[in-house]
Amino acid sequence: MTPPPEYLVLPPTANDESSETLDGIEVSLVLEPEPKTRPIAVPLQNATVATGSASSLSGSLAVPRRERRPGATKWRWMAAGFGTLVIAAALWLSREAAIDAEQTQVASVALSVPVATPAGATRLPSPTPVGVSQAADDAAAALTEASEQEQAGLAVVSQLRVAERALAGLDESGARRALQAVQRLDPGNPAVAVGLRRVQAIAGIRPLLADAAQAEEDRDFARAVQGYSQVLTLDRKQRAARDGMDRVRSTIGDTPYGRTLVDAYVALGAGRLEAARDGFGKALITKPDSREADRGLERAEAALTAQRLAPILRRAARYEVAGRWDDALREYDEILATQPDYVLAQQGRQRVIMRVATSGVNVVTGSNGGNLQQ
Repeated sequence: MTPPPEYLVLPPTANDESSETLDGIEVSLVLEPEPKTRPIAVPLQNATVATGSASSLSGSLAVPRRERRPGATKWRWMAAGFGTLVIAAALWLSREAAIDAEQTQVASVALSVPVATPAGATRLPSPTPVGVSQAADDAAAALTEASEQEQAGLAVVSQLRVAERALAGLDESGARRALQAVQRLDPGNPAVAVGLRRVQAIAGIRPLLADAAQAEEDRDFARAVQGYSQVLTLDRKQRAARDGMDRVRSTIGDTPYGRTLVDAYVALGAGRLEAARDGFGKALITKPDSREADRGLERAEAALTAQRLAPILRRAARYEVAGRWDDALREYDEILATQPDYVLAQQGRQRVIMRVATSGVNVVTGSNGGNLQQ
C-alpha cells in the first residue's frame, strides 16, 4: 500500500504576493486578506524546509491561485456599518428603558408620601368609582338639557317667523296661534306682547289699507298717503303699508316737491296737524297747481279747525243732553259765527230747535241766532 502523501502547510501571509522555490521552480503564492484564512496544504514528496533566505522543497508542488471576488470589500464595509447601527439602536433603547423605569419609581414614591393638609383647610375625599360615575351622569344630563334648550330656541324663532308672515298677510288667527306657541315655549319672551298688540290692530288696519289702495289706484295720492300713514301708526312693521308708501313716493317723484308732499301727508296721518299744514303750504309754493297739495292743505285746516272748536262742541253737546236748550244753542251759534259752514255746529243747532219745538218751547232767533222764549 502506498503511504499517504505528506503535506507542507504554509501559514497565511499579508495582502501581498510572495514566492517560494520548489525544486528550482519559483512559485508565486497569493493569499486572500482574510483574518482567518485557512492554511494552504501542499503535497510534499521528500521535501525539506530550510529557514533563512530560501527553502528547498523536493517533489512536485501545485498551489492554486485564488481570485478576488469583485465587490467583496464593499459588502464587508456595509455589513460592518449596519452592525454599528444595530448596536447604537440597542444602546439607545436600553437608555430610554432605564429612564422610564427611574421616572416610574419616582412617581410611585411620590404617591406613597402623604400630603400635609394646611390647618383649617378641608381635605377633599379621593374620587371613588361611584363619584366618577355620578360626575359622568351629571355631565350627560347637562348636555341633554343644553340640547333641549337649543331645540326650544329654534322652535321659538320658527314660530316668530310664522307669526310675522301671518301679520303681514292680516291673518289674525294664524298670528295668534303662532304667538301662543311662542308663549308656551318661552313665557317671558317680550315679542309675544308686541305681537298680540299688532294682532288687535288688524281689525282697524284692514279698512285703512283697502281705502289707501283704492285711492292709489284713483291717483288720489293725498288720500293714499294719509291712509298708509295711519296704518303705519297702528303697526309700523306693516309690510303692505310700507310698500304702498314706496309706490306713492316713486309715482310722485323723488324731487323736493314730492318729498315735501309725502312728508306732509305722513304728518297729517300721525295727527301733527300744524306740521302737515306747513308742509302742504311749502308744496304749493313749489308747485302752485298741485291738486294733491291743495287738497291736503284743506284737510289739514279742517282738522285744525275741528281741534280748535272741539271744546265748544263738547260743551254744546252736554247742554243738549241736560235739556239746557238756550245754553246749547248759544254754543252752536258761537261756532257758526267763526265757521258758518261747520257741519257739526249746523246739525247741532238744528237738532236743538227740533227738540224745543216738540217740547212746546218757542224758539225766537235774533241776529246772533240764539234766543229761546216760552
